[in-house]
Amino acid sequence: MFVLIVFILFPILAVACIVYFGKKEQQPKINIMLKALGAVVFFLLFYAITSYVFLHSFVAARKLDKQLDKLFDEAYASVIFEGNVRNIHEVKHLGRRYVFLCVDITKTNTPDFYRFDDQMALQIKEGTAVVPVGLVSQKYLRRFSYVKVNENHNKLIILYGGNGDADTLVLDYCHGGISEQNMNLCDCE
Repeated sequence: MFVLIVFILFPILAVACIVYFGKKEQQPKINIMLKALGAVVFFLLFYAITSYVFLHSFVAARKLDKQLDKLFDEAYASVIFEGNVRNIHEVKHLGRRYVFLCVDITKTNTPDFYRFDDQMALQIKEGTAVVPVGLVSQKYLRRFSYVKVNENHNKLIILYGGNGDADTLVLDYCHGGISEQNMNLCDCE
């Protein structure tokens, strides 16, 4: 509805107002037409610039997604584990709260793993995993006590609660640009 008002009705109303007030002030028709044409050109330029910015950001986001998918497939896709959630940590970065799970591993195909990239990270060391899960609410995650990560290479985190609750999160290991020292969160417990 908002898009309809901004992109269609607002320009029509602007041109109608220009014509109405031009006639009311008894301006020459050529002046009214030039002002109305100027308004139309303004809105067309506005639409073109807005579309360019939107498309550029959309293409850049798609490009980043493809890069992250490629990085995930190359570096992280083979890692599978499950275990008990020991703790949940929040790290504030650039006004956002990124959540990390500390998991006591009960089953894995990769006993030791460490990788920290610009966007993603994962650490498995001495039976404990540090798993970034993104912008999920810490309060929400407290309901769950057991996780299965990337089971059957499905790129999912399956969360299990004590009372039979279960939920799924998309696995991307996105850490939100935090400092690498935060990967030691579980060591300090």
